[in-house]
Amino acid sequence: MKYLLSTLITASLPFVSLPPTPVFAQGAAAERILEEIIVTGRKRDERMTDVPVSISVITAESLAEQGILSPQDLFDATVGLTYDETFNGRNFTNPGVRGVQSELVPANLQKVNNFIDGMPMQGNAGSLSTFGLEAIEVYRGPQSAAFGRSTFVGAINYVTADAAEEFSGTVQMRFSDQGDEEMTATFTGPLGDRLGYVASFLTSEWGGPDEWTSTDGVEMGSQKTDQFTGKLNFEFSDSIYGEVMYTRHHTDDTPAGGFTMDPATCPGETGIFRNSRGIDVELQSGDWNCDPSVPAAGVPRNHDVLGQLLAQYDANIAAYTAAFPGADTNGDMVVSSDEYLAQTLNDGQTFEQALLGQSVADPLTKIERDRIQGELNFEVGDSLLQFMVMYNDETLDVWQDRASDTLAVIAFNPRAMGFTLGPNVGTQFIIENDKEQYAEVRWVSPGENRLRYTLSGSYYDYEFNGQSYSNGGAIVYGLTLPGGAPVDARPRTNISENATNLGVSLSLQYDLNDRVTLSLESRYQEDEVCGLDLNGAAIEFCAETEAFLPRLAASWTAGDNHTMYAQYSVGNNPAGVTVGYQDPAFIEALLVASGQIVSPFDGFIYDGSDLLHFPTVAYDASTYAAYDEEKLYNYEIGSKGTFANGRASYAAAIYYMEWEDMLGSQSLDWNDETVDGWNETQWSSATDLRTWINRGDGEFYGVELTVDYALGDNWMMGGYLTYSQSTYKEFCSIDVLEYWDAPGSAMGGGNQFVPILSPNTGDDVLTDCGVVSGNDIPRQSDITGNLNFSVTLPNDVFGLRTSFRADVRYTGPYFADDLNFEERS
Repeated sequence: MKYLLSTLITASLPFVSLPPTPVFAQGAAAERILEEIIVTGRKRDERMTDVPVSISVITAESLAEQGILSPQDLFDATVGLTYDETFNGRNFTNPGVRGVQSELVPANLQKVNNFIDGMPMQGNAGSLSTFGLEAIEVYRGPQSAAFGRSTFVGAINYVTADAAEEFSGTVQMRFSDQGDEEMTATFTGPLGDRLGYVASFLTSEWGGPDEWTSTDGVEMGSQKTDQFTGKLNFEFSDSIYGEVMYTRHHTDDTPAGGFTMDPATCPGETGIFRNSRGIDVELQSGDWNCDPSVPAAGVPRNHDVLGQLLAQYDANIAAYTAAFPGADTNGDMVVSSDEYLAQTLNDGQTFEQALLGQSVADPLTKIERDRIQGELNFEVGDSLLQFMVMYNDETLDVWQDRASDTLAVIAFNPRAMGFTLGPNVGTQFIIENDKEQYAEVRWVSPGENRLRYTLSGSYYDYEFNGQSYSNGGAIVYGLTLPGGAPVDARPRTNISENATNLGVSLSLQYDLNDRVTLSLESRYQEDEVCGLDLNGAAIEFCAETEAFLPRLAASWTAGDNHTMYAQYSVGNNPAGVTVGYQDPAFIEALLVASGQIVSPFDGFIYDGSDLLHFPTVAYDASTYAAYDEEKLYNYEIGSKGTFANGRASYAAAIYYMEWEDMLGSQSLDWNDETVDGWNETQWSSATDLRTWINRGDGEFYGVELTVDYALGDNWMMGGYLTYSQSTYKEFCSIDVLEYWDAPGSAMGGGNQFVPILSPNTGDDVLTDCGVVSGNDIPRQSDITGNLNFSVTLPNDVFGLRTSFRADVRYTGPYFADDLNFEERS
């Protein structure tokens, strides 16, 4: 039976390589040596050393020995990888390879894509488990020629286990002193001569450290996961066989335990200030040496805004009575809490509704995912015809408060001529849904020929609809105004996108002789990326990209134990849009703010011609409607092999990469409520928008080395070391506008540190920014390393295999900002 054949790794990807923890065999003299690994990544048996790509493969045994339970663990343990989690924890991540990393949270804008048995999974991958896997394959460098969309600088393939020839069952349990509990169960075996199954279940829960409790008693950073996977391997005949797999995945997390540290714990006197949200903070001197301990009172949070106010209301009732005398409706000279909450804001909602809208009853980050995929193979002579299909449906809900425990304040706003809720509280409520459909057909030639080839065509459709709200309680609690209209939930960033990718690819390998092989992979693809605004003006706007993505390689076998290779490859992310700039309200507001049309609000034109009414910005909606395609060019040489009579293996690579049109985001604001400003009396709410902008170019170079060495029959030593440089080649940063050499603000004061370019002065930029060319790219360390030792006892203990492993990992200092002022150890 084809599904019962014993192979080390089964995958549907173009390349596979050696694992960092090798497989061993006993030599004639009982000396521990490394087995030669045969892989089938290009749908034919190939020696690992023949594949001219930098790849790590971590087997199921190595996953268990290293304690790799999550993507965070995987990235920590693998050479050349970086991984950042945001305030929402594991479901909002920024994976990176070789210093190329997105600063954007949405999964559709990442630089590294995930695959399950060779088929893409664009959704939130931070909660993926290593349970039930045969191996994990990590591909470094641009992979667009091999895999297509969203593999700009790398790809990660999770290879699931196939059915076993005989029935077996496995139950595993894990416990820790931090409330980390997990139980898994797997059952596998045959269902007749031509059918086999794998059924696996996982449930895990982590409460997080006790000190991650918020000031209002909410447990922060907890994670809960439940997953079921069922897989059938089938064989219709000796030449027709395949598999189908279904996964149901559920996570329910509370927001991560982040908090703002007290600047008093960070020695300053640097004379460098950063203005963020109107607050000037002096940067600490030297390396990062602030006290990261959680405050004694807990993580500062205020989930229950209404409840917090009521808890202290009676103790401060005299102050509320003095501040709101008109609220005393029964004439007893006291404003009760009921009378206070019954007052209304300008939009008609009561104080109680305003506070309830900013309250979070159930802080959460929840994911529901259903995925089904299948593969059907036809052997035609010595060739293989393969069909692959996949459908994935995923929903994400996020509801959390702002990281603050400040008391909510409602006060009279003379500009608005009414009561408003202060800006010191706020919620983030996000609803997302993404659907993926994928189909591929592939023809694979015989593997024994001197010329080998693979032809494929693929279709990929991705629908992502997401909307964030800053008054989420209005939706959750169903708040309505007296007339029945719903309370405004205040929609913010719309990150909806529909993307369709059509691609055809060709992979050729040709043996010039017994030692030299030339490889050509090429992919032509068409991408259509459309932004949608389903909750606003009901508009759609699209951008199209055509791309030819090659990878050229040559490999040379030096003896029986070493292979050298050289390759050139190109990766891309297609062009896209910021759909909000198609909204008529934003188009009109920007035309007024830039002085291009007469204001329909007050009849003035804000072009400065009357020396009284001046423009706020020099751009309009068309300036940022679309962003350009990103490209990554990679030049790489490497070597793989064994030494010490087969007791050790190594893999090394040297690379240089250029990243063109780096994409970033910025919340642009063209509002002007000052006297004689275009929006002085707040005519329009279309005054700011989260915007995707091509900001410049970067360059990267580095060296990667991985070594594993069998010290004896039972002892093993291994590790990796990287040295890399990631710098801005030509870059104008928006973030540097926040830095001053003395306390300043957006209204003036202080001097900035780099030349500032502006479209208002004729510079060739889209928005005001500072030149930081030559600076290090943030979040990237020059040196990273890992050293590990492991031993497996020669005898079983009560039928259990016993092993011990120790890992030491090092990450060098890095900068957290474009100006390279904020250094972290």
